[in-house]
Amino acid sequence: MIRFLFFLIFPALLPAQKEDYVVHYEQYTISNGLSHNHIYQSYKDSRGILWLITERGLNRFDGNQFKLIPQVEITDTPPAKILLEDKDGELWIGGSGQPLLCLNIHTEQVRTAREKFGKQFPEQILSALKGISDTYLVQTAMDSIQRFTPGKGLIPVYQTPGKRIVPIAKTPRGVLWLKGSNEGGDSEIIAIHPAWSAPRIFRGISGRINGTGVWGEGMVYYTTRDSFFVADETGIQIQTPIRFLFPDNNTKDIPAANWFQQIALDRKTGQVWCFTPLGVRVLSSAIQLLYELKQEVKPLLTTHIYDVRIDEQQRAWLSTMDGLFKVQCSPNPFRLLPTGKANWELSRLYRVTPAKNGNAGFQPEESARYKFPGIEVRHVCKDTDGSVWMATSKGLIHIDWMTGQYRIYRVRDGLSHNSCHAVLPDEFGFLWISSDDGLMQLEKRSGSIRTYHKTDGLGMDKFFPASCYRESNGALHFGGTHGVVSFYPAAFMYRFDEQEDVRLTLTECRVYSGKTRQEEDVRVGFFRDGKIEVRPNDLFIQMHFAVTDYLYSGKIDYEYKIEGYQNEWRSMDKNVLSLAGLDYGDYKVLVKAKTANGIYAGQALTIPLRVLRPLYMQPGFVLLFLIVLLGFFQGYKKYKNILAKGLSRSNTSPVAEEPVVREEEQAPPLLQKPEDVAFLERLEAIVLEHIDKPAFDAKILSKMVGLSNTQLHRRLTALTGLSTGRYIYSIRLQEAKQRIEQTNLTISEIAYQTGFSDPAYFTRLFTKMFQYPPSHFR
Repeated sequence: MIRFLFFLIFPALLPAQKEDYVVHYEQYTISNGLSHNHIYQSYKDSRGILWLITERGLNRFDGNQFKLIPQVEITDTPPAKILLEDKDGELWIGGSGQPLLCLNIHTEQVRTAREKFGKQFPEQILSALKGISDTYLVQTAMDSIQRFTPGKGLIPVYQTPGKRIVPIAKTPRGVLWLKGSNEGGDSEIIAIHPAWSAPRIFRGISGRINGTGVWGEGMVYYTTRDSFFVADETGIQIQTPIRFLFPDNNTKDIPAANWFQQIALDRKTGQVWCFTPLGVRVLSSAIQLLYELKQEVKPLLTTHIYDVRIDEQQRAWLSTMDGLFKVQCSPNPFRLLPTGKANWELSRLYRVTPAKNGNAGFQPEESARYKFPGIEVRHVCKDTDGSVWMATSKGLIHIDWMTGQYRIYRVRDGLSHNSCHAVLPDEFGFLWISSDDGLMQLEKRSGSIRTYHKTDGLGMDKFFPASCYRESNGALHFGGTHGVVSFYPAAFMYRFDEQEDVRLTLTECRVYSGKTRQEEDVRVGFFRDGKIEVRPNDLFIQMHFAVTDYLYSGKIDYEYKIEGYQNEWRSMDKNVLSLAGLDYGDYKVLVKAKTANGIYAGQALTIPLRVLRPLYMQPGFVLLFLIVLLGFFQGYKKYKNILAKGLSRSNTSPVAEEPVVREEEQAPPLLQKPEDVAFLERLEAIVLEHIDKPAFDAKILSKMVGLSNTQLHRRLTALTGLSTGRYIYSIRLQEAKQRIEQTNLTISEIAYQTGFSDPAYFTRLFTKMFQYPPSHFR
């Protein structure tokens, strides 16, 4: 009998190698909705939303789509930049030659800094940093730093006549770091603190300082032509020649000034990212080279990088002349042994038990015991508590022999695919399942599931049935289409009860007014008053949501429920929720989102919603009506008394009203001119083209035919006897009648398709026009 001693030979098949990294990058351009590929700066606000300054203005990116903010006028790029976000949730947008604007990140309303702070605030500033409490440090000139407190004006902090200074950072301890230079090009680093008697100036730096430097964990990092520096309040701590960081032979072909395009600090790990024409080099906090990316980020090597930001999820956002790049790099916990490096059959990894000669992790006599009708059982493993896990063609099955109960996990429960191939437990309370769509990690305590794919460094997404093995040291191995995946579960100590560092936010909220026939933005009410009000004449409300998971934005599932209307959670097709026909009263709209990892993003977003009653249904109006009605009866009684005393009845006889001829009953004049017939055919074609849009009205139709409202009304009245509005409704109703006769759609569906947002209103108009209700024509 041939035995595969996999557990003996497998470690020898994995040669020692340096740590591998998973690199994922994505490029966003005008094809994704960006206003312009030339991006000068990116800025992430407190909600996790990205703001971009491009050649054409300011863009917002919520992970789903880009939006140009036309109300922010960028007068000059690249000097214009986003300086900071203040305590009121407003972005300061300014720079050389750019009047300082304040943009509210919630409502997107814009005002000048002087409109917000008063005339004591400078109209233009070059840069700004947040200070302590409610103060800001602003650079009013190339050689002057001022402290600004709202309501108290400006106080000089530091001035260097004849020198150029640039603020780098304001530390939590209150130290202000500046980069200084004189006309000769000599550079210096300046540290300022209110408690110090004089600034601390660090000179002796060879070459001009590139960029503005970055700050983190008590240190400031910056580069010159030939060196990399790290300094703290006491002085320069590390000075490393750049040639030590560039061991490549071809560095001599690159000008020294171009060795570092940008540097950025990952505040979570302390790593420094350096972007160069030769690739991306990641350094430790001690300025030791950790790893470098070349082919993995090849498109970045041919573009110019203006700005780099690293967010809380350790993603680098690059503003370049070729669009926005998102780069994420992390150590790869998986190891892949390709098929070609082994001489044994890879379709199964056998674990041989000499006494019983079982395979695939279970005994032949036990396999029949675990069979389910119509389900192919591919692999079975026993858990430490005596229960059994089964990987099948229809999902993952868990059998608890102590209680006699079992549960089936499928895609709706979080599996990436119902076709499961192998299952192994680890020592940390997790279960690992290979499938036709990646490798899944299931937490047995909660039932939560996380899936890993090729983009996570897995190496392949399809695995073989029963191809798995667990070593005594805890290492797990799964065989698939491209070899064997090997890893240690200790590298995946992921707490499923901890929420991911992503947030769900409301990005758009509009109501369609039945009075103005236009959409109106109502976000101001939500972010100012904490609620949204829908007026009686508003036809529907539409809300847009976004989750700041930019890596898998297309794999996010949204759910909602409306407390006070329906209590069950319902799924949303996209990140858009439209509501119409709610009864008058107060509701709570709850929205939650599940990320690609199967984890809900933070807490559910709660939006109080009030549907206002019409004026005649409000308590105050009812009370007023009763008072008026009581006064009417009192007056009527007095009036009867006057009549009883002999007042002439002739003076009180009613005046007959003239009969009113309904517009739809008027006979339209005969059409004799061909141009009139062609004109009406054109109008009908335009109305039919936009028949499903409730907002399409006489004003829009007149613009599309190039006439004013009055001109179109006069011509239609002369040709058809109908006003423009009644003409549009007649075409809508004629089309609805045809669809009722020719399709099996419901009356409500046809009403919505023909531009009516209220089926009951549609039925009333239809009956009035055709003398019969819609159901009569079925």
